[in-house]
Amino acid sequence: MYITQKDIRAYQLAKSAVRTGIEYLLDGTGGTDLESVDIAGSFGTALRVRSAAQIGLLPPQAVPITRAVGNAAGTGAAMLLLDASALQRAHDLAACAHTI
Repeated sequence: MYITQKDIRAYQLAKSAVRTGIEYLLDGTGGTDLESVDIAGSFGTALRVRSAAQIGLLPPQAVPITRAVGNAAGTGAAMLLLDASALQRAHDLAACAHTI
């Protein structure tokens, strides 16, 4: 196995994007209103939160509230198809969400 410059650059870009996004959320809320940071998609499928913090991907204050949730979009779509009340919950969540 070997690591190329392209691999290192991809890691650097991913690390900076994720960490900057989480730090922006923490700064935007003062860190007090943020209940959780969910990392979804293929990236969130295999992510180990503690390992991500050790390499600097996650800021230390985000570790206790961060979880890898995998395919959140697929899970949400299945929930909506299987449970009619999930649609109302989705509307309620969307109504209280705000952009930072």
